[in-house]
Amino acid sequence: MASQDGAQEVVLLFDPSGSKVDLEMRYGQFKALLGQKATLDSHAAATVKAAYAQVGDGLIVRAAVFFLFKVNEAGYVDPAFNLPLDYMAQQSGPGPDLGNGPILMASRSQCPVPWHAINMWEPEGEGERHPAHLVQKSVWRNRLQLKTIPVRRRSSGAERPAAAPAGELDPPVESRAVAPPEQRRPAPRREAARMPPAEPLDLTARLDANGRLGQAANGGGVGLARLQAMDQRLTDAFGESGRVSVTQYSRQHREQMGQVADRFRDEMQRQQQSYLEQIRSCREEIQKLKAALRHEKERNRRLQQLLRGDV
Repeated sequence: MASQDGAQEVVLLFDPSGSKVDLEMRYGQFKALLGQKATLDSHAAATVKAAYAQVGDGLIVRAAVFFLFKVNEAGYVDPAFNLPLDYMAQQSGPGPDLGNGPILMASRSQCPVPWHAINMWEPEGEGERHPAHLVQKSVWRNRLQLKTIPVRRRSSGAERPAAAPAGELDPPVESRAVAPPEQRRPAPRREAARMPPAEPLDLTARLDANGRLGQAANGGGVGLARLQAMDQRLTDAFGESGRVSVTQYSRQHREQMGQVADRFRDEMQRQQQSYLEQIRSCREEIQKLKAALRHEKERNRRLQQLLRGDV
């Protein structure tokens, strides 16, 4: 399966310490797990550390997202899993250099979607032991039989790209008529078209506190007249109440983003509290069942004594 930009997608599962790759699969296989069409019995009843990777030409890892997901006792992945892995890979920050420049990496401390950070994990390790290097090594082993498209580099004379099979792209070199160097003529130079000088635009106008254009210090000009005409058209279209300065718009945007983040944070806290209460209730129910089981065992023992005549 490929991402929107054509990269191949894989998912790798790690051991609980995050220092070893346990299982490799294509992204399509992982989506089958999310759709409850397959089970993951080897990781049942566990929270799994995983990495979603986008692989480019030459089996080079371009982006990696280190995330968590839960598997129940029956081996099914939590159906509430909703991480936008493709989006997070494209919006992530710089990660370690795996030999071809820094990759894009998303983790708990570097999550492009803050409210999803709780479902991420932080890869740790030095050098070749870093989980990102383990991902690259696993991809290079290519157990998943990914397409091995060679990396195309611009040749400097000594290096040339691999030749394609004859008859597929270009005709053989022998069939091309190439003139000797002494007979080659340099291509005539074309003079760049000269554009007439642009009319200078007077930008001496300033915006006042309400976002309206003020008078220029040097008396205005053609540029000021144009800006004032544009300002008047905006006023006619939206009215004075619809005028919003850049500063006000930026402040409103920050406030809205802060409200959205707070709302998601509160929702995550409520969900976590609900889960904790359910776990506590289940534990109390288990204790009650254990007590009832002990009582039944004791009752059964007394009945057996009565039957044997020991009492």
